[in-house]
Amino acid sequence: MTEKKKGYALRAPATQNRKRKGWRRESDTTLEWIEREYPQLAPWRILAVEWLQGETRGIDSKLVAFVAFFERYIIEQGLPLAPDLFFARTTVLPDFYRTVCPDSTQGIRYNNIIHNFLHFVLLREFSEATDNGQIVVSPAFCNPVPRMSTSAIPKLDESVHSPLPYGYIDELRQMIAAGPHFGDWQCAQSLLGVEIGQSGRGGSDWFEVTEDQIDRKDPDCVWRLRKVSQNYRGGQVLEMWSPVRWVALL
Repeated sequence: MTEKKKGYALRAPATQNRKRKGWRRESDTTLEWIEREYPQLAPWRILAVEWLQGETRGIDSKLVAFVAFFERYIIEQGLPLAPDLFFARTTVLPDFYRTVCPDSTQGIRYNNIIHNFLHFVLLREFSEATDNGQIVVSPAFCNPVPRMSTSAIPKLDESVHSPLPYGYIDELRQMIAAGPHFGDWQCAQSLLGVEIGQSGRGGSDWFEVTEDQIDRKDPDCVWRLRKVSQNYRGGQVLEMWSPVRWVALL
């Protein structure tokens, strides 16, 4: 899987770029304030305007959330300007909600708006279709703004426990996704089932394959020989590792 679509050339939206007298950021659906004040965010502005064109509800809240995201988060926190660097799993970013959002239901709403926008960008720019036609995000990229639950503040999703500090979460991610290729994820490969070369029950992430299904030159093709009963396959089977479970967790 490629890390990013080739030719990251975004098309400008079909909008006029003239400055409108009396317009505020909270009502500027073309985000011209970004073009005027932060031209270095031009690729982000194109994506944001395109996403807004497909939205029909809560536009005012979305525009306010964009001010928090683009100005107070990306610019003021000195974060990577290029989308591919921003979404890279190797990039450590501060918690968006705790950094720039009010500690309130409205703040959670802003957080989830940005989560949805970033999900749109990932699917549009950093994903590709699988053999069965499903669109999946490249494992080299992730959404750094998790969705939050509006049922409680500031708990994430429906958990009754306090969220882990971001540093611990990032450390765990780096332990599991230890490199840019699935072949580097040795920790994840050994967490379920027996180790390579050992006899016993195989983990659910490993499935039996034939020699012609193995691409030994592909660093994302992870395979192993596992010992089994002498009465089956001559005592060993060839297996391939599926990272789907771990990609979803990360």
